Amino acid sequence: DGSNIFLVDFSGHRVLRCPADGDGSACSTVAGGRGRGSSVAHLNHPLVAYVTPDSSKIFIGDHGNNRVLRCPADGDGASCVVFIGGVQVPQAMAFLPGTNEVLMPTGSKDHAVLRCPVDGDG
Repeated sequence: DGSNIFLVDFSGHRVLRCPADGDGSACSTVAGGRGRGSSVAHLNHPLVAYVTPDSSKIFIGDHGNNRVLRCPADGDGASCVVFIGGVQVPQAMAFLPGTNEVLMPTGSKDHAVLRCPVDGDG
């Protein structure tokens, strides 16, 4: 809806949600921020983040853990789940209008394009 922007902090192992009209002081952590790690509460060099068109969910490409997490866009990281694991993190993503599905081309090693329901388990 344009009221927030999401920032991927690669070295800080976190993703932040910030008010679009703010000065950065009101940012909050949506995922990670607990140091580098492999549990769902941790990220390991997140690379990309994509927000669903309705702004309810955020998909995070967790590069160091070879997975994509799905988190509530208004959450604090406690409700993130592994959406897809064991794949090279996508560097692009597209939501298919009217289908509630997401397309994710996997990395160069996998040579695949995944088509997954947004609310599915990957």
